Parts: sequence; C-alpha cells; structure tokens
Amino acid sequence: MLHSILFVATIPNDRNQWQTVLNNLDQRAHAPSDAIDLLAENVWLLRLPPALPALGDLISRCTQFGIAYRILPFDGEPQWLPGDPSPRPTPATGPGQQ
Repeated sequence: MLHSILFVATIPNDRNQWQTVLNNLDQRAHAPSDAIDLLAENVWLLRLPPALPALGDLISRCTQFGIAYRILPFDGEPQWLPGDPSPRPTPATGPGQQ
C-alpha cells in the first residue's frame, strides 16, 4: 500500500489561471496538517489514506482547468536528507565577476 504521494502541478504562464485553480481547491489543500504538507505553491506531499480526498480534489481541479500535473508515489515514508539550517547564497564566480 502506498504511504504518500508527491503531487506537482505545472504553474501555467497565465498566473490568473493558476490563481483560479488555487481558489477552487478544497480548503484542506491550503492548510498544512498531519496528512498534507504544502512544500511550494504547486507541490503537495499527501499522506495516504487520510489525504485521499485532497488528492482527488487536486486531480479534479487541475483537470478542470487544464493544468498538467505529475504524481510521484512513495511506498514508505519519504526520507528527507538533512539540509543546511541556515542556507546562504553562493557568490557568482563567472567571467567578469569577483
């Protein structure tokens, strides 16, 4: 049985179209919970089975408004690698830059 799903919607060039999709999503997709993490404005990590209604709504709304999406399933809990707790920008070091 699947543990979770990474749902990635392609943001269209027309930002108004994307905003319409977001405005029509069920409120659960907007609020982080134990079942749903909003990782970016167009990326959700959905834990199954509690997030199945939200997954259905995401698929339905993207289809309704012609938004392409991809789904990456996870059989087990996703394993996040530790990251830098305070990332800093890397200075550019190309030609003509110091």
